[in-house]
Amino acid sequence: MKLWMALFVNIAGASLYAGTAYSVVDLGGLGGTTAAAFSINSSGVTAGWADTLQGNTQALVAGTATGMATLPPFALGSEAFGINNSGEVVGTQGTHGALWTSAGMTDLGANVSAMAINDSGQIAGGDGHAILITAGGTQDLGTLGGGSWSAAYGISISGEVVGSAMLANGTFRGFTWSAQTGMIGLGTLGGNSSYATAVNAEGQVTGATALGTGYEHAVLYSGGQTIDLGSLGGSNSYGYAINDAGTVVGYSDGAGNGGMDAFVVYSGGAMIDLNSLIPTGSGWDLLAAYGINDSGEIVGSGTYDGPSAMFLLNPVTTASAYTLTPSLASPVFATPEPVTGALVAAGLTALIILRKRLIG
Repeated sequence: MKLWMALFVNIAGASLYAGTAYSVVDLGGLGGTTAAAFSINSSGVTAGWADTLQGNTQALVAGTATGMATLPPFALGSEAFGINNSGEVVGTQGTHGALWTSAGMTDLGANVSAMAINDSGQIAGGDGHAILITAGGTQDLGTLGGGSWSAAYGISISGEVVGSAMLANGTFRGFTWSAQTGMIGLGTLGGNSSYATAVNAEGQVTGATALGTGYEHAVLYSGGQTIDLGSLGGSNSYGYAINDAGTVVGYSDGAGNGGMDAFVVYSGGAMIDLNSLIPTGSGWDLLAAYGINDSGEIVGSGTYDGPSAMFLLNPVTTASAYTLTPSLASPVFATPEPVTGALVAAGLTALIILRKRLIG
């Protein structure tokens, strides 16, 4: 089967949705069965991982201008989860946290996973507790409600951190954390649990929350409000990324729960199936969107003519302008572009739980 990773470009703002369509670029893979793209920076470079022919998982970055670059060393399984605008990449190498720069990989410690990095070089993640590592060291961000576990998944340019914590009763609460406020729990929409996955420069947070029915919906926390973003006709949906324009992406069950589809919610708008924004007959099925930058480029996962595939969606003015760009089939083995910033680390338990939710 073909590998997959996705990049998607849209125009932020509900008023710009009408008449917009998107072209698709296959970014290639490493010959194995699956791949995933989780974040994208302002240069259009995405961080993620792919399986090799031998079945090993390999961290990588990819972009239309740069091609694909796998991240050394190659002996252990690795995954990349976050990239900033300087090209610093964070993730895991085996059971250790990892930071990749042009100088190579920095080991961030055992039982640590790095989930997100901002332009100041601050990294959020977890080691059983949510943590933030800066040039000054590692800070334990604590827990909520008497629970013993927490993990951070996102961080803004100002250092606001979001994630999830387990309460003493076993339910989960999304949280925000800042140096001024400490950890603050986020509410639900009538259910028992909530989750926070990303935060933008405006302090808007996305994730998911349980309804009174027991199902979970993608959510936007904004201006003191908890906004249900709905679904694509199915029972559940999950928000995974938000840009500074307030555009949210994620995935939702389709009508009848026959499968999942990637979605976008423009600021103030309704949830839209991304498959409806590419021409019929393209061969692509966009399953999930996991990252978005401020240009509206979105990364995620899908299939192309059946097999798993990496894709890039670029905006065009009309569906008739749609073109399919040939696959970037030959990976280039290299390190990311030069970077700056402090080394930071995050936690492995967070990675395990988040990966289960993201991939299946």
